[in-house]
Amino acid sequence: MVALVELLKKFVEAKNEVRRIEEELISLTDSLRKYVYSLPEEDTRKSAIFTRIDEYCDGWECSVCGNAWSLIDGGTPSEHDMRFCPFCGARITAERDPYVEELEEEDETSDSTV
Repeated sequence: MVALVELLKKFVEAKNEVRRIEEELISLTDSLRKYVYSLPEEDTRKSAIFTRIDEYCDGWECSVCGNAWSLIDGGTPSEHDMRFCPFCGARITAERDPYVEELEEEDETSDSTV
């Protein structure tokens, strides 16, 4: 009988702990919701141009915050469905790849000399 009483006590303590955790999660969810609703709408965000900063490491720099983001498997931010800077949240509105532009310029000059 004593073992059953002890088991019931542990059950009640566990149930109270679950309630406490649930209340804490609800409070955190409410705080997060308030924070998200306080963020500016998308159209008020700053616009960023992501510029490729290295020909070989596929690093791209944000024009708003200056932080760089490396795309491990290459490509451009738009090819990876990046719409916002992962550091400052600015909307990526354009990409500039000076290395591709240089190649295009070289091709144009070589075509005109033929």
